[in-house]
Amino acid sequence: MCGRFVVAVPDLSGVCTRFFVKRGRISDWKPRYNVAPTQLAPVITNEPERRIALFSFGLVPSWAKQRSIASRLINARSETVAQKPSFRDAFVRRRCIVPVTGYYEWQKLPGAERSTPILLQRKDGEVMPLAGVWESWVSPDGEVLESFALLTRDAAGFVRDIHDRMPLALRPADVDAWLAPEPRARDGHEVPEAASVDELTATPVSTLVNSPANDVPECIAPAAAQEPRDAPQLALAFGAPSRR
Repeated sequence: MCGRFVVAVPDLSGVCTRFFVKRGRISDWKPRYNVAPTQLAPVITNEPERRIALFSFGLVPSWAKQRSIASRLINARSETVAQKPSFRDAFVRRRCIVPVTGYYEWQKLPGAERSTPILLQRKDGEVMPLAGVWESWVSPDGEVLESFALLTRDAAGFVRDIHDRMPLALRPADVDAWLAPEPRARDGHEVPEAASVDELTATPVSTLVNSPANDVPECIAPAAAQEPRDAPQLALAFGAPSRR
């Protein structure tokens, strides 16, 4: 599961350049350090020109009666996305990428009273293009809502010690194919191979991130800098062999 993520870039011009976005700009953008379900985040689509816009995190299918379903549809399993009624049409016709600089998972450490938030990000600090699907929903009073869900896969490598699932980060070579505008076959064989977890690093961070109300740079600060009492446990967690 991936329910919180980070887009800690000062502006989105670099993202637009990297992913060849041709239209759409977010002029009032501010870095996000704790994006939670139902909140807005930048999404890149292809219709057929690439555009960037703010979509709501948590997919609302076009046939949904209420937008509250979004909180239950934040992730789409890559193994079944082509079959699930909530996602299959979006998988065929409305794919997107979500550019992030990291995402959070929570790990329960031995002897700890509460789970520790872990920030996973690229070692080089570059943006990760996460695979997603999106929908456009119209409310009974005519409001248009564009929303998205992130594809997930089985966790690999050291990430398995933190959580059993992880978002599907695309390799650079697969971005164009994922965003191709023409419809695809209704099967799961086109889900691309994910980027290697060897590119990732995991950092225990402040429990500030536990609350969606906190969206500040301190959310991504290493926990040892803010919570020294937890440092021994955190060091043990990433120095110990896997218990799985």
